[in-house]
Amino acid sequence: MGVGIGEATLSPAAYSLISDYFPPRRRASALGIYNMGIYVGSGIAPVLGGIVTGIVTRHGDYAIPLLGTVRSWQVILLVIGVVGVLVVPIMLTVREPARPNAGRRAATSIPLGEVVAYVRQNFATYSRHNLVVLELRHGGVAPDVCHSPVALDSVAHGRHDGPPL
Repeated sequence: MGVGIGEATLSPAAYSLISDYFPPRRRASALGIYNMGIYVGSGIAPVLGGIVTGIVTRHGDYAIPLLGTVRSWQVILLVIGVVGVLVVPIMLTVREPARPNAGRRAATSIPLGEVVAYVRQNFATYSRHNLVVLELRHGGVAPDVCHSPVALDSVAHGRHDGPPL
């Protein structure tokens, strides 16, 4: 659950910081580099993970002071934790940027009628998104629906001939 909370809050906070750190003409590049991190990290992680696993598993169990005997898979977690701790001083150098709109008062509420009208106007988008989430959540009962706009439109409007949802 902690990972989910972290992932849910990271992007809005990062977008806010990037928007304040970079002028509008450089902002797209900064956001692009930030968003590229997930793909670069997903590509590098298996390689580095394989290297660490290969090095650590050669030895078997480890005797670590204060921890006792530690299995190789536990050593891998310790190595990852040490790397994370080493990144902390770097993150302490990041300063909160000046907020240009800090004094501006944000809107306090949106009338419910406007929200309902917006959802009605964009119903196809919302129904398709929720359908894909439903399909993925239930093991992909009809995976073809997830990849076909025509099938999504059929399901969203009650013209689905596939397996029951």
